[in-house]
Amino acid sequence: MIAYNDESLVDSSFWNGAVIVLLALSAFFYLRFIKQYQDKLYYMPNDFCTAFKNDGKLFKIIRWCISGFVVLAGIALLMQCEIDKNANFLRVVAVMGILSGICFGLSLTSANRPAVFNQDFAAFLSFVPILFMAIWLVALYKENSINPVSWDYIVELYAIISAMFAFFRLAGFAFKIPNVWRSLFFSMTGASSCIMNLADERYIGEQLFFAGVAMMLLMYTWILLDNLVKGKPEEKDISI
Repeated sequence: MIAYNDESLVDSSFWNGAVIVLLALSAFFYLRFIKQYQDKLYYMPNDFCTAFKNDGKLFKIIRWCISGFVVLAGIALLMQCEIDKNANFLRVVAVMGILSGICFGLSLTSANRPAVFNQDFAAFLSFVPILFMAIWLVALYKENSINPVSWDYIVELYAIISAMFAFFRLAGFAFKIPNVWRSLFFSMTGASSCIMNLADERYIGEQLFFAGVAMMLLMYTWILLDNLVKGKPEEKDISI
């Protein structure tokens, strides 16, 4: 990240170098975190239900609260975007966000029911949030197509792309191509970038979406870490 002044010129700032250093430190600590788990022979079973098992009242309350929060974000955006010049795009974003919130709760609920688990249904539920982020990305480009100052929206762009990659990696478990370490990395990256965007001003519905997506990815991270197994893996993760 580079600091710019009001004339969109590079501004001398301590944060120009500090942000890069902080990103490098974050990557270093993440790699150390991963190495610590791998050295202790932790692994994640490839099975979707095992990887995302989240039974118990606490998990149930949290996952449906997050789902409800994301649905409310979509409703708020639908109410606010009526007079926006890109109202049609924003309506699609809002509807897809609502569907993503519902799919989040259903996906984690299905992981607790291996007896009636349906792989195709889980894959569909995992695909919806990816489509949501992709449509939001298109809407962002449309909204800023004539904006000459790319730094006005590049942080938002980074957050949406990071979250989309996170949902893509997490969907690997439903599509039988899991990689837990990459899923954790992109989930934490996506969550942190979404939280970072809360400092900017935009429609309250979009703000709530960023907060909701961050909570979704943080819960996925929590569940994956909680389900890591210590011992020799029966089958190695499949990487793509």
